[in-house]
Amino acid sequence: MNFSSKTIYAIQMLVDMAVYEAYGNVKIKDVSNRQGISTKYLEQIISVLAKAGYVKGERGPQGGYRLGMSSRNMTVGMIVRTIEGEVSSAPTYDASIECPWIPKCVEKGLWSRIDAAVNEIIDNTTIADLVDLAKKDGMMDVLDAPEYYI
Repeated sequence: MNFSSKTIYAIQMLVDMAVYEAYGNVKIKDVSNRQGISTKYLEQIISVLAKAGYVKGERGPQGGYRLGMSSRNMTVGMIVRTIEGEVSSAPTYDASIECPWIPKCVEKGLWSRIDAAVNEIIDNTTIADLVDLAKKDGMMDVLDAPEYYI
C-alpha cells in the first residue's frame, strides 16, 4: 500500500503541530523549515485539514495554526481518509461473480485480510501515539522553541 506524499506530509505536519502546540499557534513556515517540506505544498494540505476541522487558523501577528481537536482523538485513519479517500490495497473483485479459479478466490481472501489489518492499524493509531513514539525513539525533540520579543 502506498500513500501519497500529500498524506505523508499531512501526518508529518500534524505530528509537528502536536509537538509544538504548547508554544501556541504554529506557523506553516516553521513546520516547513523543521520538516523540509515546501511551504506552498503545506499551505495546500492545511487548507484540506482545516476544512475537515483537524486544524484551526488564526490571523494576526500571533497567528498561525493549532490542532482543531486533541491529538489523542485524531487517528491516522481519519487523516488518510480525508486526503486519500477510502483505504484499500486490494484489487477490486465483484463478489457476485462465482469464482471458477480457486487460487484467485484464495487471493481475494488474502487481500481482504490485508485491508482489514491496515485499517485496524491506522484507525487505532493517533497523532499523539506518533508523537510519543517519535519522542521515545529520540526522533523529535523540541529544539526550536519560538522566541518572543517584547
